[in-house]
Amino acid sequence: MSQEDEDWFDILMRVDENISGAIVLPLRARPLLKVIEYAVHGFPWIIVSSITAVFAYAYRWNENVQYGLLVLNIGLLVDLAAVGLVKIIVQRERPVENVDDQVFEAPIADQYSFPSGHTSRATMLGVLLSYFFPRLTPIGVVFPLMVAYSRVAMGRHYFTDVIGGLTLGGLLGGLVLLTPMVVNRWMKKLFS
Repeated sequence: MSQEDEDWFDILMRVDENISGAIVLPLRARPLLKVIEYAVHGFPWIIVSSITAVFAYAYRWNENVQYGLLVLNIGLLVDLAAVGLVKIIVQRERPVENVDDQVFEAPIADQYSFPSGHTSRATMLGVLLSYFFPRLTPIGVVFPLMVAYSRVAMGRHYFTDVIGGLTLGGLLGGLVLLTPMVVNRWMKKLFS
């Protein structure tokens, strides 16, 4: 990177830090922000959706429900893997405002800030919600934005981290919707 590129990069990083710092809310707002954080934590989603998918296949639920749960589980796994990989590659330190009180975090990846995994997951879930339940599209749009704001307001992430999470989650949501129905048929055979 040339000196001129480094200067621009440093300027952009300072602007990002200033914008992010201005969004951070006081600690008294933390309990509400923690509720939002827990609502999109990856591990509970994986556990509940996996158990539900097993029941869906074992008890021969409707094929569309099975397919939706399959796509959801693939999406959650792909999201966790992609976010973790990008965090390990980029290794951006968390903001100084971050209070280190996250639970069930992946020790290697979750020490880093970019991209926001919660925002990515919320966006991916929003894409799936909008696809499978079109009437709920407003929730599928508003919820990821609310999560993105909460991550910066909590001091967990910089503004660009949540932009990265929104982008990654949108891409992953679209990608997992390409899962062919034949995969669902293979899963049905596995449980028969």
